[in-house]
Amino acid sequence: MKTIKKFIGFSLGPILGAIFSAVSVPICTHYLLPHEYGKMSMFNLLYTILLMVAYLGFDQAFIREYHEFKNKRRVLLNSMIIPIFITSIIILIAIPFASSISYFLFESNQHTDVVYMLLIALPFLLVERFILVNLRMEERAVEYSFFSLIVKVAAFFCTLFYLFNIRQDFLSIVYSTIISHFIGDGILIFLYHKMLIFKKDYVDWKLVKRMANYALPLVPATIMGIIFNGEDKIFIKHFSDYSELGYYQVSMTLANMVLILQQAFSTFWTPTVFRWRTENVENEKYEFVQKLVCLFASACFMGILLIKNFLPIVLSVKYENTKYILPFLLFYPVMSMIVSTTVSGIDFARKTKYTLYFSISVTILNFILNMLFVPKLGASGAAIATGLSHIFYFWIRTYYSRRLWFDFELSHLYKTTFLLTVAAVINSLAYINESIVYLGDLVIVVVGLFVYRDTIQKIKKMAVIEVRRGRQIND
Repeated sequence: MKTIKKFIGFSLGPILGAIFSAVSVPICTHYLLPHEYGKMSMFNLLYTILLMVAYLGFDQAFIREYHEFKNKRRVLLNSMIIPIFITSIIILIAIPFASSISYFLFESNQHTDVVYMLLIALPFLLVERFILVNLRMEERAVEYSFFSLIVKVAAFFCTLFYLFNIRQDFLSIVYSTIISHFIGDGILIFLYHKMLIFKKDYVDWKLVKRMANYALPLVPATIMGIIFNGEDKIFIKHFSDYSELGYYQVSMTLANMVLILQQAFSTFWTPTVFRWRTENVENEKYEFVQKLVCLFASACFMGILLIKNFLPIVLSVKYENTKYILPFLLFYPVMSMIVSTTVSGIDFARKTKYTLYFSISVTILNFILNMLFVPKLGASGAAIATGLSHIFYFWIRTYYSRRLWFDFELSHLYKTTFLLTVAAVINSLAYINESIVYLGDLVIVVVGLFVYRDTIQKIKKMAVIEVRRGRQIND
């Protein structure tokens, strides 16, 4: 019960944040044309690239070493030394090329202010990341959720203010995103500034080196991740136009709402799984979590497909194409959610070098699939490439983790992957009658419930036990 309460605590902020994001999407789509959303997509690409380079894997190294030392603040300081240095280098290098960066992203050199604002925000985003990771490792669930929510709420109201009063283009969302981080980070640093006060004797170059040995093998993988995450957008921009990119971005935004649930679970699961490791928890417990998460993720996938026809009504008719792009993009958050429960063997064994091999493989596959599909299918082709690549990425990581960890069951994962792939295919084809699509979805749901019948029964038994226990306490 304590574990469930922590999960709810960690999940509350991201889920409420997802609600604000869900409300803001139809507002933005009614005011912004698809090509404006396409430009917003390129800003998101720059934002993601800068953060991935700045962290350099040291946030993951901090998580890995957290339970190895008693002085947690010392671990925090040493994990931030290299990222702070890298962030400074990024800013110094990027400033002279702001105009070129602006032209590459937006086909205009008039938006250098966007580049400058993001560079100014970068150090704050770095500090935000490490403070939140520290709260997460301390399992201060409510505080973590609260500050995760602040940024989303600020972004929501800033976006409304800009759209209704100032301008109705992609810059309204860009400015709102950056300003909301300034607001949230200001509050975060004000309240937790003591967490950032360090002593000189905290600096431990041996610990920095140990963290670097864990994090640096992730650097090439990070580079591959940057390429992987940007390939779809670059291909659409090159072979199509900003409107197709806009359809893709809106679809990805909707898929990312499920990703927020994945991030909420990962926030809870990461410290828990390392603690279970030190406590020598039995393997059956890990397997139950795997099946539970797989069931939940699959339910999210199918639930969204069953309501996808309402998207044009909610978003605006000009975004009707999104309902055919979304199905394959759902594999990104869903497979990411499931793999967080199967990939722990790699982390336990400190075999982060595998991450590089996986990243290279999936990046090459994604490149080939984008080359095949995007010139002919546009945004839909990029979605198919992204979905299939994430399925491959899930399985290659799961197989190697299983070899390093224990032989957890795979049969339900095979069946789930097959069922969801069939569902994505029939929901992506515009020429299939909607009645047939709904019938196919319902059949897949029924078969899925049969696959997870034992897990559902176990959940019911656990619920009954908790209800009885609650009644006994009240009596």
